[in-house]
Amino acid sequence: MALLELKDINVSYGNVQALWDVNLKIDEGKIVALLGANGAGKTTLLNTITGALKPTSGEVLFKGERIDGLNPNRIIERGISYLLEGSRLFPDMTIQENLEMGAYHRKFWSGRKQDIERMYALFPILEERKKQLAKTMSGGERQMLAMARALMSNPALCLFDELSYGLSPKMAKAVFNTVKQLHAEGITVFLVEQNVRQTLEIADYAYVIENGRIVMECEGCTMLENDYIRQAYLGI
Repeated sequence: MALLELKDINVSYGNVQALWDVNLKIDEGKIVALLGANGAGKTTLLNTITGALKPTSGEVLFKGERIDGLNPNRIIERGISYLLEGSRLFPDMTIQENLEMGAYHRKFWSGRKQDIERMYALFPILEERKKQLAKTMSGGERQMLAMARALMSNPALCLFDELSYGLSPKMAKAVFNTVKQLHAEGITVFLVEQNVRQTLEIADYAYVIENGRIVMECEGCTMLENDYIRQAYLGI
């Protein structure tokens, strides 16, 4: 069953078209990846899903209902969480205060204490340092905090933009393992990444976007063996 579906999406910045007839489907309970170089249209597509950009034509459906006319707050209420590239934490707030900000909306505020405990169970290092300021954390720790904050709204779908950006190989592996754990718990994940190999190793399905168009789609393990992907994105 499709949790999220994009149908013939076109998006423009003024006279410049950024997305062309994009069709994409994310089935419930799956990890779906979107691959592409910088400037290919990945972030534009995410911003269209979350309501920051309005498509010039086409439809965005979530749980079978159109959301392309809603503002971002309403889309979050529906059950979509978006982790922007670079974490975007509140640097002068503690870890616990950052987590509370993930439940700022009145719909989620009443259950924040239970949700914070759930995040501490998922990311034990955060509980150990809950009074630490976010700006004093390492890059990998900040990414884990950002993931935990995104989960504070109890989303049905998580959109993760460049989770491994700037991380050491060891921390990147830890972050991808966390994505697999979320998947095991039934959370649907849309993973937008340039770390192609690790992404395709965990993705159920994957799309490739180039110059604003979807040019390839298939199961993640199949795409990992594709000659074009190996040459263009893996350098082998």
